[in-house]
Amino acid sequence: MALKTIPPPHLAGAHARERFRLEASTASRLDHPNIVPIYEVGERDGFCFYSMKLVEGTTIQQLVSGGVPDAVAAATSPPF
Repeated sequence: MALKTIPPPHLAGAHARERFRLEASTASRLDHPNIVPIYEVGERDGFCFYSMKLVEGTTIQQLVSGGVPDAVAAATSPPF
């Protein structure tokens, strides 16, 4: 399982926190093979979070470490 968070209230404004919760809640209702499932959306000790399925593989940082990939090559290459 993976856990995504947003900074606590003293670092993230109310608008950013509400947007984070709304986007996570909306995404949690989607069911598609190409969308990572979200299991839970919540807040604890001032931290907003959502938990999702952990996807093993290449990170975005690893993909772009040699520069931004060609758009056609990136779109047609197999995932991870």
